[in-house]
Amino acid sequence: MTLEQIKSRMHCREEDFDMTQHFESAVWRILRSSSAEKIGACIAKGTHLFGHCAISHNELADAARCSRRNVGKAIRKLIDAEFLSYHGKAADGSPIYRAIWERAKVHRKWDESYCEAYHEARAANTKFVAPAYPGWDPKNVTKAA
Repeated sequence: MTLEQIKSRMHCREEDFDMTQHFESAVWRILRSSSAEKIGACIAKGTHLFGHCAISHNELADAARCSRRNVGKAIRKLIDAEFLSYHGKAADGSPIYRAIWERAKVHRKWDESYCEAYHEARAANTKFVAPAYPGWDPKNVTKAA
């Protein structure tokens, strides 16, 4: 798989697009890194389209418009925060990554409760208090997409 294949293909379903958006939002909320967000988005889209993402770090650097060193740092942060899992190397030597969708699901539930609390506070003309962001308990979570 190449970066061009991922860029040129569209998501098959609206749910896939929605899940990818929540994945990107969760990455930004937790890591606060634009390069990690861009790299995570590219790997998330590849995971949706092909089941995994096997793109070299040089290609990811081009996609995220950052250095190869920053790609390595961002991927390490994504793996440590359990947004991605590593699954060895492809035949061409590219690393194989998969997005962990459970993080996006947790973020989506929080986002829905955030929006609901906001609209309730606005309708009641009271002060808005955001719900706490959920902690992440990786127990009993599968690493593969």
